[in-house]
Amino acid sequence: MSNPNLELAHTILGPASAMIRQSYMPVGDPLSTYLGNPTNRLFRPAAEPCYGDGKIFQVKTRRADSARGARLATEDFKDGRNLSTAQVKLRYSDRDESLNDFHTVDTSAEVGHMELKAGPREEVALNIVESVLMDLNEGVDESWARYIHMRATGSIGTVDGTPVNGDGIDYASATTYTAGSTDAIFKIAGFGADCLQPGMRLEARNTSGTLLADEMEVIRKNTEDDSVLVQLVTSGPNQSTVANLDSLAANAVLYRSGEYNKGMKSSPSEWVAPGTASESFIGGVDRTTVGYAWMQPHVTRNSATSTTIKKAHLDAYFNALGGLRGRNEPGSTYTPTLVMHASHEDTLRQEIGEDAFTTVPANHDGMYNFGEEKLTYIHPVAGRIVLSSDSLAPKTEVRIYIPEDWVKQYYGFQGLDFMPGDAGMGMFKQKAGATAGVGSKYFRAEAYEVGAYFCRRPERNGAIKNVTG
Repeated sequence: MSNPNLELAHTILGPASAMIRQSYMPVGDPLSTYLGNPTNRLFRPAAEPCYGDGKIFQVKTRRADSARGARLATEDFKDGRNLSTAQVKLRYSDRDESLNDFHTVDTSAEVGHMELKAGPREEVALNIVESVLMDLNEGVDESWARYIHMRATGSIGTVDGTPVNGDGIDYASATTYTAGSTDAIFKIAGFGADCLQPGMRLEARNTSGTLLADEMEVIRKNTEDDSVLVQLVTSGPNQSTVANLDSLAANAVLYRSGEYNKGMKSSPSEWVAPGTASESFIGGVDRTTVGYAWMQPHVTRNSATSTTIKKAHLDAYFNALGGLRGRNEPGSTYTPTLVMHASHEDTLRQEIGEDAFTTVPANHDGMYNFGEEKLTYIHPVAGRIVLSSDSLAPKTEVRIYIPEDWVKQYYGFQGLDFMPGDAGMGMFKQKAGATAGVGSKYFRAEAYEVGAYFCRRPERNGAIKNVTG
């Protein structure tokens, strides 16, 4: 005898899975299927994924010094000085984190059995597809965008000042924190409150890594004073392990729940950070050694006192960078993209003046900002510079990327891939219950993506440090 409930799941979830796969992973040019915000799309996906234990990139670090002058046309040819190359391996390991430079983003979606039984089947199927696609698109997109800006520690800022009660519309209007409270308002330093979203779960640790509070749900954010209202999750799944927020204090380091030390090792934010002695960077190399000094980024104001961003800071950066334009291709040009928080862009526009900026149309040659329009500024040395503001960017520095120097390398497959589900239900399968051996009343789909970033010319990408908007 057939099971009508199982047949219902097959009827709805099977076609829904096919629709999701077709919508999310169309066959064709990978650039057309590459999701991401404008910052994500600065980095071109590799043509093919890599396999095995990773991929070796051979990089031309210095051009050949072979041209020599002579007094007589009949003199012998001079010996050429060969070009210089280096190899760096983008390593993959699924067992040893210290030997892995790739990063994984996981996502999942669930639908209840009652949802399948309620309403017309066609309408339910469409609602499932819309809901799952929205969650997958937004979740994966935001994760990669966030990892681009985050360092490998996974930190998304620190607590600025003493937390207060969650009874104000902003930080200043709230009352002094009451011991035993499970909600609080605090300000964020390093990143802005606009990088958070209501519903996001946060955890806080001290500088030694000791957990102070976990599963703090973002209830509301205030971008004017960079404050956020959080509340401990004390019911439902993934509850907090602390009773209150008494341990939350100034300078506590913030992470998304479960992402302490889970940031991307190959993140562009790591590439444009100066190397430190005895570090283990991409491929396990130390960029402070002579053999890998070519991997050091171009950084200005590294030890300077923090100040407001000025035109003079751009001039200092690009005047120094100008000599690197033709390392591999004499006379070559590039279009640097300044990735910054909106506050930086506002300040620069006011100081430089609106008349000095023009708009670059979407899909302009050499710029991977599909569907976007960007402001450009013409610099006498660097030429056209693109200003790209991103709410997920840090508020303490401006990063400069040259898109043609970068590639996003996938491992094993390109884009997001779904785990197999149950027969007839596509990517969906019955979710296990809280008790071992007992099923729940939900169907679950799971997917993941594995990728890493590689920069072929790190010395002309970098950052202007210690500047605010």
